[in-house]
Amino acid sequence: LKRTLFSVQQFPVDRQRLLAMGCWGSKTKAQLSQEARTKLEELFEKMDLDKSGDITKHEAQQFWKSKFGKLSADAFFNEVDGDENASISKAEFLEFWEQVKKNGYTDQEIVDEVKEMINGGSWVDWKDNRNVQGQSSTKRISTKS
Repeated sequence: LKRTLFSVQQFPVDRQRLLAMGCWGSKTKAQLSQEARTKLEELFEKMDLDKSGDITKHEAQQFWKSKFGKLSADAFFNEVDGDENASISKAEFLEFWEQVKKNGYTDQEIVDEVKEMINGGSWVDWKDNRNVQGQSSTKRISTKS
């Protein structure tokens, strides 16, 4: 079997995008810009109604009061609550957004979507290799009120 090696110069590469995704010369997590971190902290503070430092599912449902509030809260928890303990810490919240960025989203895309949520928009499914229906086969989005 003959192996062919390719050099980086043979393929046009957007190094900035690869760096943002954590794929270019770095094994560390993607760092969020200060603007993105500030907006995310604002969203977290708005969702953490009792200021405990954690977001509960009840608080998420209260935050998304719209017609699809429960659906948004369930989808949010299924994606962000990685340890499935029914509570999302600020660290867990920020880690989620860092992996969103690592999966190819820009800081500006994150900021724009977070602004929408702060202004009453619903949760969106990020194309980030996480499932809004949860990690386990028994975890599903609730559609009942």
